[in-house]
Amino acid sequence: MSSSRRRAQTAVEAMFIIAVILTGVALIVPSYLRSSTVSTMDVYVRDAASSACDYLNEGVFVIDSMHQPLNVVLTYTNGSYAFFSFKGINVVENGGEVGVTVYIGTGVSFTPTQLSVVEDKIKEYILRYISSRPNVRREGDYLYMGGKRFTITVNVGDNL
Repeated sequence: MSSSRRRAQTAVEAMFIIAVILTGVALIVPSYLRSSTVSTMDVYVRDAASSACDYLNEGVFVIDSMHQPLNVVLTYTNGSYAFFSFKGINVVENGGEVGVTVYIGTGVSFTPTQLSVVEDKIKEYILRYISSRPNVRREGDYLYMGGKRFTITVNVGDNL
């Protein structure tokens, strides 16, 4: 076998190996980026919910637009220690939409009307908190990141 023929065969083999590697990258990277977007939002939601619980447990009003929804919740506790705690989240992905349910426990019993307002106000805080991130866009009650639409739901209760 001549030297030029060996070089040609080596070049073809190298191109084949490069093609296999690039095909693998093309198949793996998009799915990794999709799951990375959901994982990132998971971290953002956990951080926002924990921050909301910390603020509510402090019981001190901060007058700014970010904390305004939580100030409403503080008025429902009547100055008593409510002990809000982040219990967890559930993430359900369906195509380009992701539903995130946040569970927050509390030591206070609210009337059904108050409970609805508390859940809405904590949700509003979470939406404001997350939408302040540079890679997240908010439209109404939805957050958009990485081509996905996220819906946030908050459940508050003493038996969570």
